[in-house]
Amino acid sequence: MPVQSHSRESDKDVDGQKLPLQSIERSKRAMDLKQRELAEWQERNFRNVTSEKLVLGMAEEVGELCHYILKRAQKIREAADEQEVQEQIADGFADCVIFGIQLMENEGLDAEKVLAKTIKDVLKRDWLSNPSKGVK
Repeated sequence: MPVQSHSRESDKDVDGQKLPLQSIERSKRAMDLKQRELAEWQERNFRNVTSEKLVLGMAEEVGELCHYILKRAQKIREAADEQEVQEQIADGFADCVIFGIQLMENEGLDAEKVLAKTIKDVLKRDWLSNPSKGVK
């Protein structure tokens, strides 16, 4: 029996990986992080926010995210309505990302460049082939 290739004509080789074009297009759209707009909003609403305050805000949001995921796993409290829980998880996660983007801005980092580089580095890791270091 011949081995079937998982590659499709619509796949594109990106950094040595075959990715569906749909996935590539979606990721291109997803990288507009609105870092400048968030920085302007932050200054207008909170003025002189420090990195310490942003990290604490992010930690608070991570705590809320953990709360919703834990309650869903325990099947108690707010977790009765799965649709509502999904919305709370999405909102909590988005708040964490927004705090992260604002923190990068505060530290003088370009969030899109940092994320693109880190994602590229992560995609090179192979923990199954090299469990001690993750890379070749």
